[in-house]
Amino acid sequence: MTTAATDGERVDDQHRSFDERVDRVLDALEARCASSGIRAVVISDLARELHMSTKTIYRTFDSKDAMVLAMVRRWTERALANRTDQAVVERAPEEQVRSVVHELVRWRTRFSDDFWRELRADHPDAWELYRELASSAQRGVHDWLARSVRPGIDPEFARELLGAVVRRALRPDVRGPVGLDPGEAIDAAVDLWVHGAVGDSPVQSS
Repeated sequence: MTTAATDGERVDDQHRSFDERVDRVLDALEARCASSGIRAVVISDLARELHMSTKTIYRTFDSKDAMVLAMVRRWTERALANRTDQAVVERAPEEQVRSVVHELVRWRTRFSDDFWRELRADHPDAWELYRELASSAQRGVHDWLARSVRPGIDPEFARELLGAVVRRALRPDVRGPVGLDPGEAIDAAVDLWVHGAVGDSPVQSS
């Protein structure tokens, strides 16, 4: 026998449907922003891609600015969930700093310089939220360093060196010749920073 849905179940279905629509819109927005920047995104084109009406999109977000802000807020929520995940918290210290560094550069490497210029110029609330996300991740690295660096090494100096190594490793002219994608370059840079480049028994030249 089929049981009729309760009012509470119907409300849950409505919320789930709205949340799914939000995710679909933000996924499509993110993909278009990554390929062409924010200013090039046309809402009517987005609606056609999603097989939605423009009216439906504007019922979900009342403006393009609201969509961009929601996209960045979703980054923040996912980053926070990752940092508080027990499996991440219980990782070895090296893996924790590797995870935070990946978080710091993930969005920077996915989107073009034009995207970041447009985000800062046209969407100040979203830009400030992104800056808060980046600052929070940087504080995570600093806190880990304060607990983990060898005695006599300044944590801030160590953080600056880590940032310099990662930025250099991400350059296409540095990682390209050795066949590393951005994620692999980050892993290699963190490994080099943590363990150093010289082994215990250097090869003697003949």
